[in-house]
Amino acid sequence: MTQDKRSVYSRTWDNYVTKSFPDIQNAPARKPGDLREWQVLNTTDDHYTWPGDEWGDADAVARILDTCVAPYLVAPPAHAVEIASGSGRMTRPFLDRFPNAQIGCFDISQAFLDQMHLRFPDEIASGQMTTHLLNDKPGFMYEVIETAGLHGRIDCLFSYDAMVHVELHTVLIYIATAAAVLKPGGLLSMSVADGANPLAFQKMLCNAPSVFRLGGKAGPQFQFMSHDILEYMLPRMGFAFDLHDCNGRDIFFSARLEDPGAARRAFRDAGSNWWLAP
Repeated sequence: MTQDKRSVYSRTWDNYVTKSFPDIQNAPARKPGDLREWQVLNTTDDHYTWPGDEWGDADAVARILDTCVAPYLVAPPAHAVEIASGSGRMTRPFLDRFPNAQIGCFDISQAFLDQMHLRFPDEIASGQMTTHLLNDKPGFMYEVIETAGLHGRIDCLFSYDAMVHVELHTVLIYIATAAAVLKPGGLLSMSVADGANPLAFQKMLCNAPSVFRLGGKAGPQFQFMSHDILEYMLPRMGFAFDLHDCNGRDIFFSARLEDPGAARRAFRDAGSNWWLAP
């Protein structure tokens, strides 16, 4: 029997794409009354085409891009990176706004990346888009971007509705990676889960029994953080930032890179060289 070398977390999202989403597509259409108050991203569309479509409609995506990205770009981006691109729910509107941008899309799920190849065949064939399967090597994204000759040339790195599921140490590595690859003044924008928000706490209460049964294993559950953590962490990684409320539940932030060397200094002072970690 061939050993499955995928992480538990990557298998979670592979299974969502290949098993859960087809069931969602075939289920009866949801109505607004079917949703709890904390399900702020979930749409009630009659039909979903791509995995993840049920997490938010076009208006929700436009609100995020209008708030978190457009005001912070001094010019249309030439080079962008998306972490946890999924099947392109954010990628498609981003490229519609910035059709000349080259974008590198990273995801932990091969099944999601397969969806990207189905959805963006022309962009991938032309080289406008590249896709990359994330692994457990902290320096992987940095190495990919450096090998492409884009170190210090990335205009925008973004990730929405994904870091809410990601443990804080991993989020920190992604922020440090952004500090290493963005151009000075470049934009980092993400959404994370806010454990001190009333709607988020409702979600925590609802999900607590099922998460408890996981016994600490990785899964689709939210990994909560707070305003205080972001306000402490981002400046030490070299960023000046603004916080936004785009959905009433999660924390969205837009951060400009002011000190490209801060993240490396912070890691070195702590005795860690994340970009060289095996």
